[in-house]
Formats: sequence, structure tokens, C-alpha cells
Amino acid sequence: MTNERFVRWQGQTISQLSTALALFSGLSVAGLGFLFSLVHETSFKPTGVVAALYLLAILSLFIGTIAGSTAVVTRLLDFRLTAKKTINTSYEPLTLFGANATTLGKATWVSFWVLLISFTIGILLSSLVIGSIYLSDIFCSIGT
Repeated sequence: MTNERFVRWQGQTISQLSTALALFSGLSVAGLGFLFSLVHETSFKPTGVVAALYLLAILSLFIGTIAGSTAVVTRLLDFRLTAKKTINTSYEPLTLFGANATTLGKATWVSFWVLLISFTIGILLSSLVIGSIYLSDIFCSIGT
């Protein structure tokens, strides 16, 4: 009974991780696309600290995108290794590209947390940049 509960919850964890990876990876790519599209706006001219924050936001979302891609690849390799392990009847340890299932699993989780943290930083910095450029125009037009 205990083993069945573990297997069920492990399946839930795998499913939730897949959903979270897809969500945050997609949002990171969308955020990058949005930030690059701002360059074509004539009213978007960041200078000084705002320009530095803009570049940091792009870098942060780029790191998030790379981390998300890395997490997906390490998960796929982990699944492939696990599938081989279920077929293999010998007790010798299996590796794929020099990594075992534990290493690949840890790499997936590290990549996921890097994705989540860099995505959060990128969105916060993007909000600061957009707010500092466009909100000042809105407040100026309200005051006149």
C-alpha cells in the first residue's frame, strides 16, 4: 500500500514539474520576445540606470530560457535512462553520457530553480523598466 501511494505521488510530482517547466519556459521566451519588440518602439528610449536594468532583464530571461531548455533535456535523458533500467536485468549501474539517473534528476531540479529565479528577476526588472518609461508619460498626461 505504501509503495502504491509513493508511485502515485511520484507520478503527480513528475506531472506538475512538466507543467511548471512548460509554463515558465514559455513565459521566459515570451518575455524575451516582448523586450526585444520594445526596441522598435519610438517612445522606448531607456538611458542610464533604466538601460542597465533593461539589459539585465534581457539577460535574466535569456538565462531562464537556457535553464528551462536544460531542464527539459535532462528530464528526457533521465526518462530514457530509467526506461533502460527497467529493461536491464543485470545489476550493473546504468549511465547515459557519463551521468546516472540521480545526477540527471538533480540537474533537472537545479535547472528548474534557476529558471524560476531568473524568470522572476527578469519580470521584476522588466516591470521596473516599463513602469519608469511609460508610467511617467501617463502621469504627465493626467496632470495636463
